Amino acid sequence: MLLAVAVLCGGAAASADPALDRRYLIEAVKADCMEEEGFEYVPYVRPERQKSDEERRRAAGDYEAMRVHRAFFGFGVFSAYIHGRDQEEPAVDPNDEISSTLAGDRLTAYSQVRDACMTGAVERVVGLEVKSAIDYHRKVEDATDRALTSALNDDPRLVELAAAMADCLRSRGHAVEDATPVALSTRGGDAFAGEKTRLILGDGGLPPATEGTTFIMLARKTLTYEEAMPYLEKEIKAALDDLECGRDFYPAYRPRENAIEQRVHDRYGLTPFPGGSEDA
Repeated sequence: MLLAVAVLCGGAAASADPALDRRYLIEAVKADCMEEEGFEYVPYVRPERQKSDEERRRAAGDYEAMRVHRAFFGFGVFSAYIHGRDQEEPAVDPNDEISSTLAGDRLTAYSQVRDACMTGAVERVVGLEVKSAIDYHRKVEDATDRALTSALNDDPRLVELAAAMADCLRSRGHAVEDATPVALSTRGGDAFAGEKTRLILGDGGLPPATEGTTFIMLARKTLTYEEAMPYLEKEIKAALDDLECGRDFYPAYRPRENAIEQRVHDRYGLTPFPGGSEDA
C-alpha cells in the first residue's frame, strides 16, 4: 500500500530524485498510520517555491543583487514592520480542510495521532528519532550546522576571506566576536534578531525550550512603523557595511553553504520552510 499511496501523492515513488522519494515516503507511512488509527489523511508534500533569478543571484553571493536587496531590507529583520511580509499565496494542504471538520475530543485525538504518526514515519524512513515536528526541524537544523562547521570552518580559503572581512568590519566599528566563516556569515542578522527579541519579549527573552513542545504562546509587543523605522535604518547601514567587507567572502561562501544545507535537508526528507535567510 505504501507504494500506491506514494504514487497518489505525486507520482514520484520511483523518481530519479531520492530526496523527493524520502519526502513522499514519509507522507505515505504517515497516511497508513493515520488510517490504522481511524483517521483520514492525504499524503502531502509541500512544493518548494521556485526562486527568481534575483534570488538565485543573491544565494550565489552576487554583490550587486545583495546590495540592492540590503539597501531596502537590511538583513531582513526589522523590514517586516516597515514593508510587510511576502503575501505570496501559500500552498494548500488538503489535510487542513479535513481537520477543520473536526471539533472537541475528536480534533484533539486527530492532532495527537498525526504528531505520533509523523514522528514514527520520520524514524522509519530516515532513521531520525524525534519527539515532535519542532524537534524534527530542530534536529535537522542542528545536523546542518554541524555539516557547515565541519566543511567550511577549516577551509583555508574561506578562513582567509573571513579574517579579512572581520578586520574590515572592526575597522568600521562593528563588533566581531567569532571570525570563523560560518559564524561570520550570520553575525549581522543574528545581532539584529537578538535586538528584536529583546524589544518584543522584554529582557526575559524566549523561554527555555520544552521537550515535545508544538508551539508556545507568548505575550509579545508589536512594533509600530515609527518604532521600527530607526532600527531598520541602523540595520540597513550595518548590512551594507557587512556586504562591503564581505564582497569577496560571500561569493566563495554562499554557494557551498546552500549546497550543504540542501544535502542535509534532502538526507532527512525535510522540505525547507518558504523564505529562509534574507539573501536566500
